Amino acid sequence: MKHEEIQSFFSSELANWEDCAKRYNDLREAQSRKVIVDGREYSLMFNPARMRSATAKVVAGKVDRPCFLCRKNRPDVQHDIPITPDAQHSTSKYLLSVNPFPILPEHFTIINSEHERQTMTLARLKDMAFIAREMEGYLVFFNGACSGASAPDHFHFQAVPKNLVPLTSWSESVWKTIGVQKCDAENLKIDFSKSDFCNIICWVDGGEVHWWVVNRRCHRPWQYEAEGDEKVLISPASLEFAGVVPLAREEDFNKMTDSLLGDIYNQCWEKEPLVDVGIGPAEGITRHDNEDGTTTLDNVRIGIGFHWDQRRTFRYEGCIFKKALPLGEAGKGTDWVINRLPVEQYLKSVISSEMSATSSLQLLKAHAVISRSWLMFGSAPHTLFDVCSDDCCQRYQGISDKMNPIVEQAIEETRGEMLMYEGEICDARYSKCCGGQTEEFRYCWENKDYPYLRSIRDARPDGTVFCDTENAKVLSQVLNDYDQKTRDFYHWRVEYTQQELSDLVERKLHKGLGLITDLIPLERGKSGRISQLKIVGENGSVIIGKELAIRKALSETCLYSSAFDIEYKTSLPLGGLGWALIGQGWGHGVGLCQIGAAVMGEEGYDYKEILRHYYPGAEVKKVW
Repeated sequence: MKHEEIQSFFSSELANWEDCAKRYNDLREAQSRKVIVDGREYSLMFNPARMRSATAKVVAGKVDRPCFLCRKNRPDVQHDIPITPDAQHSTSKYLLSVNPFPILPEHFTIINSEHERQTMTLARLKDMAFIAREMEGYLVFFNGACSGASAPDHFHFQAVPKNLVPLTSWSESVWKTIGVQKCDAENLKIDFSKSDFCNIICWVDGGEVHWWVVNRRCHRPWQYEAEGDEKVLISPASLEFAGVVPLAREEDFNKMTDSLLGDIYNQCWEKEPLVDVGIGPAEGITRHDNEDGTTTLDNVRIGIGFHWDQRRTFRYEGCIFKKALPLGEAGKGTDWVINRLPVEQYLKSVISSEMSATSSLQLLKAHAVISRSWLMFGSAPHTLFDVCSDDCCQRYQGISDKMNPIVEQAIEETRGEMLMYEGEICDARYSKCCGGQTEEFRYCWENKDYPYLRSIRDARPDGTVFCDTENAKVLSQVLNDYDQKTRDFYHWRVEYTQQELSDLVERKLHKGLGLITDLIPLERGKSGRISQLKIVGENGSVIIGKELAIRKALSETCLYSSAFDIEYKTSLPLGGLGWALIGQGWGHGVGLCQIGAAVMGEEGYDYKEILRHYYPGAEVKKVW
């Protein structure tokens, strides 16, 4: 549908529908002003014509009145033009009409041609994306039956010019914080059983479909029913959340502040998003649905490519389903098992999987904040799901039979808290043991600098190192049963004969280098971790990096870290000439050191002190 066609239709309707035209003309005279809530701009508008909508009765069931969206009940002067979605996925037909009670200078209602309840389904979600593409200059939105729908008895969307809605110009950082998704309808994270209690906003930008699903705690804030000066007649729906706030009473317009609006949204908006966790390729995994609503998966592989690689059985909450890898990805067509669940529920497992449930409360709270921050930052290298369940993301191993209450306490006491730096969520990396000095981001991943991920000495004021410990109580907080087989992680040594190393490098790299004659570090990070290594053989040489590639190339599984010195052609205790790799630490070393943080927690440091130590300049803020 061409923009000119929509504009022509709109102008024609206003030219022939006097009452409707007057309301649009009145909008031009409406008072407006801006407020900022948590870095998001909102436009307040004094619009007395919205009194009817603001005071509408909330009805999710049968509506005892003629349906004002059915064509037979609409005014003769109200016309429409048809929109027919792709017949391959939809049998619905829609009618584009001018909304006679506008919020913005252009406002359309997109009416289902059949009288059907305002309930969202996957087919209708696909219709919504289709319409957003057809009307690319517009933002299309859905108000659930108990979330601002003016006609809960008749399915419909609405549309307004997207350039008039602040949401579309909020920063990527804000979008990430509130949960804007860029995907097709099939991959949108949404619980259709709760569509009465949500608002869905969709628009297209640069060819990508953008979505924002606003899950609701309630329809209206307590101020709506209040008396006297405390009363505020506001009933938030899609546009209010997206930055356009019409107020029907002048006194509400005058007294609205950023803190009052923020309080209203916090009452009505359930900000906690859902997360999709990739458990693993479906082949070999067996499923058992339990009477308590959980799901048991047998033969789940964990520690892939590491020295603790194994298969185990885990139990999961939330929704379990399969999805195939998209075209263009390695292993395309392979079905993956995915677990969809709320973020805070996911974190209970992550904290228990990454840490022992017997850890100190302060360590668990620190880890809850960084695990939540890393997840919401969105740096995981996946497209089919948000994160995987293995160590390349965050360990997620479902729920244990007896979740320790201290884990739940840590999650609850930090609920919605994230590490922020200059208003943006931090990429809160962490590893098992930094080896006494944390590493900078650029030496392990992209050539980026994050001020809060600079290299710091993991030491007390007297210079002694936090993570240099053999305290069994502390180590048991961080190391699960299979991790505790590793006890030489702070100082370690690996030896290879020349033939062993040559064979290993050939198996891992397939470069035909022949006998290895030298290992030359070309670049080290601030912690001493090698980020570029030249491997020289009789038949040539190769340069590898960054740290994880080096760790995997020089081990059958994975070296503890790339922070190692090389003793060349040494006479080894195991016999013959070769190399000894003498290292420190376990993992990439960026951000929080789990063992160091465990020691700090035992020594009485508060979780915010722990986070300030490992992420200098960052601060903890509550996002939901």
